[in-house]
Amino acid sequence: MSDSDKAPYKAKEDKRKREYEKTMEAYNKKEIVAPVEEHESD
Repeated sequence: MSDSDKAPYKAKEDKRKREYEKTMEAYNKKEIVAPVEEHESD
C-alpha cells in the first residue's frame, strides 16, 4: 500500500489515538482523585 492509500486510515488512527489518550487521562485522574476503597469480607 502506498502512503497515499494509507492516508485516510492514518487520519482515523490519529483521531482515535487522541480520543483514547483523553479517555485514559480522565480515567486515571478519577483513580487518583477518588481511589476505590477495597474492603475484605470475612
